[in-house]
Amino acid sequence: ASRRRTRALRPRATSDRGGGANSADRMPDPMTSVAMQPTFAKQAGAFGWNYNRANYKFDQGLRWQRFTCGRKMACAQMGMFRQDITDLASVTMSKLKVYGPIYGIVITVCVTVYVEGRSGLKFPGPPVFISCIYLQCLGIGMCFMALAMYLLFHATIRAQVACVQLRTRLVRLPVPSQKQLDGSRKILSTWEEQHLYDMFRIPFVMPNGADSPPESEEEEAPER
Repeated sequence: ASRRRTRALRPRATSDRGGGANSADRMPDPMTSVAMQPTFAKQAGAFGWNYNRANYKFDQGLRWQRFTCGRKMACAQMGMFRQDITDLASVTMSKLKVYGPIYGIVITVCVTVYVEGRSGLKFPGPPVFISCIYLQCLGIGMCFMALAMYLLFHATIRAQVACVQLRTRLVRLPVPSQKQLDGSRKILSTWEEQHLYDMFRIPFVMPNGADSPPESEEEEAPER
């Protein structure tokens, strides 16, 4: 009976031992968790470094594209202004091109009459007093035509000079200078000027410390 009792108790002991071994395996080892913490921190730091560095490179590319796109639109806008100046000046010059031949024809007729010395060219002349009044009025008209011709050339040259002056001195294309080009671009070594927080920031976990650009006057809502 004592042997049977010992045999019956032996499996229970082994089962208890087996259960104790399984429970010990399930419990986390504090040394293993401590060893895993530096590895996780290293991986998180490497991920944050690579992620933020790639974002920095991408942002600098967008910065340069924004600068060049803005300059292109500004050059196109100033090009339209320069074309408007040319069109306004060409209106004066084109109109005066029409008036010039007319003034020339009128002056030619006046000179032809004065060469003959009388008012009637192909028919008998009128009385002398009438011819004197006619030739006097014709001389006054010829003087006005000569004055109009002078003002015509003066206005044409003045319009052209004003067009050239506006296009070359005031309405110039906003071509960026070398200083502006150097200020708008960023080299990759400027990544070292960033803060450590921005270098190792983990996305969606750590808040973004960058400031949003200020709003321009055109983007602000009008006050009512």
